[in-house]
Parts: sequence; structure tokens; C-alpha cells
Amino acid sequence: MICNYLMMKYFKDLDVIQKIELSLLTLLVIVIPFYWRVASYMVMILLLFGFFKIVFIQKFKFNKQQLKYTFAYIVFAATWLIYLIGVFYSSDVSSAWEQIGKKLFFLLLPLYFLFSALSFITQNRLRYLLYVLTFSLVAVFLVDFSIASFNHIFNEKTMYSYMVAKAKIFDSHHTYTSMYICLAIVFLFVEIFTVESAKTKLVDIICSVILVIGIFFQNSRAGILCMTLLFIALIIWVVFVLKKKKIALYVFLSISMFIVASCFVFKNSFNRFVDTFHKLTNENKTDTRVVLYQVAKSVIGTYYAFGTGTGDRIDVIVDEYHDYKDELLNNIEPVNPYIENFDNLKIQCLDSISKMFSTSSFDSLSEEAIIIAKDYGCQPQTVECNLIKYKIVTSAIKNEANSHNQYFDTLISVGIIGLLLMLSFFVLPLVLMIKRKKYDIVYLSFMFIILFNAVFESIFERQLGIIFFLLFYLLFFHVTFCQNNNKLCSLPKNC
Repeated sequence: MICNYLMMKYFKDLDVIQKIELSLLTLLVIVIPFYWRVASYMVMILLLFGFFKIVFIQKFKFNKQQLKYTFAYIVFAATWLIYLIGVFYSSDVSSAWEQIGKKLFFLLLPLYFLFSALSFITQNRLRYLLYVLTFSLVAVFLVDFSIASFNHIFNEKTMYSYMVAKAKIFDSHHTYTSMYICLAIVFLFVEIFTVESAKTKLVDIICSVILVIGIFFQNSRAGILCMTLLFIALIIWVVFVLKKKKIALYVFLSISMFIVASCFVFKNSFNRFVDTFHKLTNENKTDTRVVLYQVAKSVIGTYYAFGTGTGDRIDVIVDEYHDYKDELLNNIEPVNPYIENFDNLKIQCLDSISKMFSTSSFDSLSEEAIIIAKDYGCQPQTVECNLIKYKIVTSAIKNEANSHNQYFDTLISVGIIGLLLMLSFFVLPLVLMIKRKKYDIVYLSFMFIILFNAVFESIFERQLGIIFFLLFYLLFFHVTFCQNNNKLCSLPKNC
């Protein structure tokens, strides 16, 4: 019923071509949280339709307001071009071309938003698309929760193990889903404070509660931390922009109480933070990303100027993993300096003992592990200090893991120029907002979500991140800067 209302309201007064175009955008937003492959196909259909429209309907007549900001769209094309240039100094040309294909949307989607006449994509219709994203995310959570509950009751599986797996049917990743949820939560928060309809406020509040619970079920540390920081920023916005200090206090207390309650209800999520703190403060433990970042920084020290080339990033990183692993093995000392074949023995020792512990459960060697270490002729103390790092880097080699940090991966692939181009995605809108003295809190929050999560995930190396980022970035940019009416309709006038 709500969806029918939204369709009738936001499709009214559009011609047939515009209705088709908005329908394609709607379907694309719907499928993003569900299945990235379908989202990729939807992007291709949208691009093909846009090409047809530009050639046969517009007849190469373009929207001057959109062309005014051509430079902003060129940055994306330049980023793709940098990766294309990187093909020519890559050893692994096959992987390089695969990366070029994966990042092709960086070239094509901005061109679509530049040349397709999109004057009908107003702030209200962007608001509609954000509601579509919200309802899609709620649907994903409810499906996941239902399947998880069924398995918890009838198959004796834990709720968390199944929720993190995303029911296997959506082929998603908890960090990316958390990014989508964070954007929806920010949008709903702003709507609650700016819309007048009581019914709409009620729907917004219900969806917000569901999505906040959903983000805890994702079990993503980055997602929960990002949401918490966004709530702090939004409360500051309510106090200093909306001038509603009393309401802000109530909201702050409510959110604080919810977070405290969540520590007891969502123990897995809370325990992950405790475990991370414990890892970083225990000399025998470390977090997976700490090891990956150490290796990535070593690679960057060598290739920061032009990068390894588009296709050689993983090969170079894996080679550095092997070097790091050798350093750890060199730290293992023998109980007897005259032991023969000790190089092989210490590898067998670490491989055997690492199977006995997970990276989170390990604190110190058990008596059994100490006996095993001595049986292989290794000093238990040196094994204890290097075991978890050895386990992490061995897994990274096996899985050919990237750095799990987009800034590092961009530097490694295409060097400092590529990183500067990537950062310009976020600097340009900020400069334009400052120049015009008009700020969209949802747009700013979206950019923060991407910048923050890029610290923990290589979000531009997967379609899960590329499509979500490009679509909403370009929608926000178009509505904020390429419309003659620049009123931010979901924000008050004094914003």
C-alpha cells in the first residue's frame, strides 16, 4: 500500500520515457541489498536505455545544468583511465583487464548522469528512491530473520551464525549491507525531524528500529561503529541546526539506553568489540586487519609513486605475505641450537598448534601446545609470540587476501595519482557546498559512510560497493548541484 502510494505520487506528471527511466532506477535500488549480480544487470539495462534515449529521443541535446559540472564527472572517467594505463605496466595482463571490466561502471554511470536528461530526478524523487532502499533493506532483514529463526528453532543453529551468512541466498557481505543500512538510518532520522505527517513519522520510526536491530545482527564492527558516529553527528545537527536541544537530549538518552541494552541483547556484536580491544592490548594477539595493514604499508613503501599496475596488486601483496611469514618463522628459536632440519620442524610446529586455536580464543599456549612445541624442538615462548600472526598470514596467502582498506589498495594498484583522484570524489562536492553555503546532511553522511568504511574494506574492488557508491553519489550530486531548484526539501530552510 505504501509502495503504491509512493509510485502514484512520484511517477505523476512524467512522460513515458521518464517513467521507464525512474522505474529502472527503482528496480536497481530494490535489488542492490538483495543480489549484486542482478544489480549489475540492472545497471547495464539502465545504461542501454540511457544510450537509446540520448541518441533517439534527445538527439544529442543535453541538459545545460548537468553539463555545467562536467569536471566532476570527468574525475570518474580519469580514475578509470588511470587503471587502464596501469594495464600496460602490469605483468598479469589477464587480471588487469578483469579489473578494468569490474571498474567499467566508473566510466559509464557518470557519463549516463552527465548526458541523459535527468531534470525529472528532483529532491523529492531522490527521497522516494531512499524510501525504496529503506523498504528493500527491511525486507532483506525480515527474510533473513525468518530463516534464521526457523533454523534456530528446528535445526538448532544459532541466530548469529545464520544471520552473518545472510541466509546464503543473497550473496552479500555484512559490512556492505551495514553501509546500506547506515544510509537508510540517516535518511529516516532526518525525515523524522523534518516531515509533518504523523503517519510518515511512525513508518520512519518503525523502519529505523528494525534497521538498527538489523545492523546489530550483521555483526559488523565497522557498521556498528559507523552508525554510532553518525548518531552523534545527527544529534549535533539537531542541536545546532534545528535548534531543538530538548528533543536532542531525549534522542541522545534513548539511543544511549538502546546501545547499553544492545550490549546485553546482542552479545555477539558487543563481544566482537571486546575481543578486538583484547587483541590489540595483548602482546600475543593481534587483529587480522593489523597484519594485513602492516603488509600493505610495506608494499606501498615500494610502489607508492605509480603502483604495481592494475593486474599485479594481489600478486605483489601475496609475495609480501610470504616475506612476512618468513620473518615470523625466523623469530622461532630452537630449544637446542644443534637440531637438524629445524626450518621444516618449526613450520610443522606452527601449523600443528595453529589448528588448536582460533585467532579470537587464543591467549597463551596450553600445556598440550607447549609439549607439541618442545617435541618439534621449538621454544614455546617464541611460538606463543608469533603464532596468531602466523595463522593470519597463512590464511591471507591461502585466500589471496587484499589489504581490506581501499586507500591502501588504490595506492598499491595505481599509486598516489589514483588515490588523489579517489579522494577528489569527496572533496569536490564539499567545496561546492561550501561555495554555495548549502549543505545536505544526508549527502554529507553518505560520503562519511563511504570514507569511513573504506578504512576497513576495499569497497571499490567489489560490485557490492561500486554500484551502491556510484548510484547514490551521482544521484545526490545531480539533485544537489544540477537542478535549478536547489532547495533541500527534506531539510529546513535554515539548514
